[in-house]
Amino acid sequence: MAALERRRFGKTGREVTAVGLGGEGILRTYGRHTEAEAVILEAVEQGITYFDSARAYAGSEDYHGEVWRDHPDLGAG
Repeated sequence: MAALERRRFGKTGREVTAVGLGGEGILRTYGRHTEAEAVILEAVEQGITYFDSARAYAGSEDYHGEVWRDHPDLGAG
């Protein structure tokens, strides 16, 4: 797999991938926990480090929170 382009994230000194996972689509649909988790985990597996979520995306914040809670090792590094 080719490395994804990375960019500096504001003034944080951190870098994130230029391509991210947005909170629309399956992540905006309530009651799709299994599918949402699979999408988020696949994004991580593919090297994505930028995730977009907002209250306006309905369930996406809940899905992200559940995945990061259940898989705390994903945020390491």
